[in-house]
Amino acid sequence: MELFQSFISDTQELMVDLQKSAADDNFENYYTAVHTLKGLSGTIGCSRMFEVLKVMDSLNKEKNFNHSKSYLHQLSAVFSDTCVAIKNHL
Repeated sequence: MELFQSFISDTQELMVDLQKSAADDNFENYYTAVHTLKGLSGTIGCSRMFEVLKVMDSLNKEKNFNHSKSYLHQLSAVFSDTCVAIKNHL
């Protein structure tokens, strides 16, 4: 239970960092946040988040920052759904 609560808390912070980095065009912080979120979601088994972040991470590696940012809305929606699912099972 603690692991899932920690995941939600950590991910919320990283999502804020991600949004701010995208708005500020801070590619280095954006890249780091995406990569970290991908690892967290994969470790905890949030496959929908992991798949979106995998695409974003791949685009970042290709230096296609703007295309990667186009997935932010989808990522936010998936994270919201994930939070609801986790909270319903705790």
